[in-house]
Amino acid sequence: MKSLLSLISVLLALGIANPVAAIAQIRVVASIKPVHSLLAGIMAGTGKPYLVVKGSSSPHNYALKPSDASALQTADIIFQIGKTMETFLQKPLQSLGERAQVISLLDNPKLVKLQFSEKSPSADIASGDGEHEHENDQINPHIWLDPQNARIMVQQISQALCKADRDNCKTYRQNAKIIDQELVALDAETRTLLVPVKTRPFIVFHDAFLYFENRYGLNKIAMITTNPAIRPGARHLRQITKLVLDKGAVCAFSEPQFNLTNIGLIAEGTGIKTAILDPLGADLPDGPPLYFSLLRNMATTISSCLTR
Repeated sequence: MKSLLSLISVLLALGIANPVAAIAQIRVVASIKPVHSLLAGIMAGTGKPYLVVKGSSSPHNYALKPSDASALQTADIIFQIGKTMETFLQKPLQSLGERAQVISLLDNPKLVKLQFSEKSPSADIASGDGEHEHENDQINPHIWLDPQNARIMVQQISQALCKADRDNCKTYRQNAKIIDQELVALDAETRTLLVPVKTRPFIVFHDAFLYFENRYGLNKIAMITTNPAIRPGARHLRQITKLVLDKGAVCAFSEPQFNLTNIGLIAEGTGIKTAILDPLGADLPDGPPLYFSLLRNMATTISSCLTR
């Protein structure tokens, strides 16, 4: 089952699994790699969507390139998480993307939506030394890190593509069904792997993994910053260090998109293990398998680091 999606994607791309699929007559853009991965899987056999935030870049500070602007300008459909995730994209969409249908996946009412972790035990120190807290009613936009949300996103993407490109609707639906089955298997596989370590306390750099933690009942006790764009101060880091020692945290997780210095300082002062969690798939090749590799890598990294 693990390799089913990649196999089917290859067959579809080669026109073997569905030889009657037509070349898509629509131009489709995805904002970030996880969305692009699901979208590319659904479109397999008909065409390839354009990805805006490539490689190890972060949507928190991405600068639009001329090729991105051109893709947005000619797009028929643009898929993004939402304005609180791809902040860099909102002004360009008002001009460059004015002919396109812009779909913000975060707006789907069927999704599990969670507020930022202000109720965390670190809430009283989460805004220290010049940082600001998120508004209580603001939804954490990292929705794709819950595979059940990914299933809902796949259905929404498939329906939108069917509406815009009826000639390929059958292919989109077939692909979406395969991906849905793979997501169900991924969810079960991940839960089994994480059950033995779910009570072990850990800290993260920022609140990117809330949906993953919530789905699998993990024990995050603190985050270094509530805003990755603002560097945490010395007093805040001292408080986090004390919390790590008091709570017996096992691991501190950093992210490849951000400076690792703060995690290093806390590890130095506590002896806590460190590891890198990647919510975006920075080092993974673009394409349908990326989403599944992303979650499997996260689960394996967490399990390994939290195992005493």
